[in-house]
Amino acid sequence: SREAFTPGPFGLPRTTLTLTATEMLSKVNLTPDALFGGDTFRTRLALNLTDGRVFSSDNAGGIITGGFFSPPFAYSTPVVCNLDETAFVGDYLLEEITPYVDGPTFDDGGIVTLEIGDTDTERFFLTPNYPNYCSTLNDFRFLFVCGEIIIPTQESNCACGSGADFFGPSENPANYDAADDSVFFITFLNDTLSDCAPPAVTTYKLTKQ
Repeated sequence: SREAFTPGPFGLPRTTLTLTATEMLSKVNLTPDALFGGDTFRTRLALNLTDGRVFSSDNAGGIITGGFFSPPFAYSTPVVCNLDETAFVGDYLLEEITPYVDGPTFDDGGIVTLEIGDTDTERFFLTPNYPNYCSTLNDFRFLFVCGEIIIPTQESNCACGSGADFFGPSENPANYDAADDSVFFITFLNDTLSDCAPPAVTTYKLTKQ
C-alpha cells in the first residue's frame, strides 16, 4: 500500500518488503514437510502508480528496471540444505576415474585443499586445468545441494579459445552424505561449448587425507 512507502535519500518513495517462509508456504497451500532442497519459490511484484499504470516483470523495460525503481519485479528464493562448515574442507587426494580428455583435466593424483566458497554450501580448490599444457592454478567450484554435488558453469584458464563457460553441470550429478566427508565424487560436463572437443562427462574422486 502507499502508506508502506517512506521518502528515500533522493526524495522519492521506497519500501522494504519481507516475506517469511510461513507466508510463502501459505500462498501455495503447502506445509514445511512438503519442501525439499532445490525447490524454488518465485515471487512477482507489481508497481501500481496513481495514474493507473502498472509495472511488473512482464512489461517493465530498461527505463524502469534500470532507473530509479531498479527492481527486476521477479525474485527466486531457493530452498537449501545447510552444510557444516567443518565438512568437506581440508586436504584431499584428487583422482580422475573417467577416461582422459586429451590428458587429465586437473592435477590427477595430486593433493588439493578444499575451502569454503562464497556460501556455506560452496567448496573450491585450486588446480591447473589440463596440466599437460598449462600450469597456472585456477579455482574449481562446486555446490552441495541437498544430497547432490552441482558444478556451476565456470571457466577454464587453459582452452583452445576464451575458456569461458568451459565446465558445467552434468545431467547426473554425484551424490554425497553430509555426515561422511571421507570420500566423495564430483561429476561435471567438460568443454560444454565444444571449445576444443565435443563435451564429455568427467568424474573425479576425492579422498580425505
